[in-house]
Amino acid sequence: MRVAAVGDNCVDVYYTLNRFYPTGNAVDFAINLKKLGQDVSLVSIQGDDVFGVSVENVLKKYGVDLTHFYKGGRQTAAAQMNIINGDRIHEKFDKNVLADFTLDRERLDFVKQFDLVYSEKWSRIGRYIKDIKNGNNIMIHDFSKRLADPGNEEILPYLDYAFFSYEKLDETIKDFLKSTQKKTLNRWKLSIRWEPEMPMWQDLQRACARGWAFRNVCTVVKRQRRK
Repeated sequence: MRVAAVGDNCVDVYYTLNRFYPTGNAVDFAINLKKLGQDVSLVSIQGDDVFGVSVENVLKKYGVDLTHFYKGGRQTAAAQMNIINGDRIHEKFDKNVLADFTLDRERLDFVKQFDLVYSEKWSRIGRYIKDIKNGNNIMIHDFSKRLADPGNEEILPYLDYAFFSYEKLDETIKDFLKSTQKKTLNRWKLSIRWEPEMPMWQDLQRACARGWAFRNVCTVVKRQRRK
């Protein structure tokens, strides 16, 4: 299966620990699907600093295709992190070069070739999804905690697989997923999974490894970042 991960890359910076970690939803997705033996390309924009180089190096380490990881003219996006009472706290996020990410005609045509296309917030995929989606590819979007973002409505009708993050499994999220699924391509099947310790990408593991057909699944997960 050929997979394109479209969207963000950034670093989590822990100033109190004097450490940083290359990451981003699209980066994590690309690396973990590559570990499952898939042919994966990252389509994103690279910062012009040492953080951008660190993201590039970790992706090269795992063999992710970077032919469309193009260079931008600003610093890498960065999340200022802290550890408080043992919990990771996001204190600030600077989008920096991610604000400039676009799919020009050549990058758009590249993405359209893939069997599976993953996107997330910073891809702003709503600008391109009508052009990308065809009868043969699988579209996945990670909405994270943005359950009520106005931009969701333009994306949902073109999705085969949608992910949302939520803190608990209750009737509110169940009702939300039922109503949301009706707006997507595959309206006949709904699967709700509560996996407090399992990252989103692992929910695709058996399907990718065994070549199963994808159906629309709205999944409740409380994701953990790759260390």
